[in-house]
Amino acid sequence: MNLDNIDLSNAIRVYSLSNTPLFLIRKLQADPLVQRMARTASGEDLIAALRRSLAAQADEAGGVRPFVYLVALWLQPDASRLRDAAVAVAAHGSWHSYIASALVETHSPVQVRRIDAPGYLPNPQSKAGSPAANNSRTINT
Repeated sequence: MNLDNIDLSNAIRVYSLSNTPLFLIRKLQADPLVQRMARTASGEDLIAALRRSLAAQADEAGGVRPFVYLVALWLQPDASRLRDAAVAVAAHGSWHSYIASALVETHSPVQVRRIDAPGYLPNPQSKAGSPAANNSRTINT
């Protein structure tokens, strides 16, 4: 995934409507693009993209870009890169430092694993592809 050429239209819309940093965080955490970035990009790539976005001239997309990268780092299980990012954004404005601090404080490593649960019978009325149809459960730990 090329982090410099992503479609930030939804993030820009949310950013323009945000009146508090916590609203922006909550909306970006639910954004499918940010979630995909967290799954596919490495922490090092996100930190590098964050540093590039902070050094670049801030246009509409550039203004929201650092927050997108911070939230993507928050969604990853390793908090060390998020702490590094918080140090990098500390001098770039009140929302940057506030959001970085809030994300570091609320980070909780979560792993999602699919396990087959023996002893469960499939529900004949369940839809194909649902967990009930294939005897599996998803557990967040």
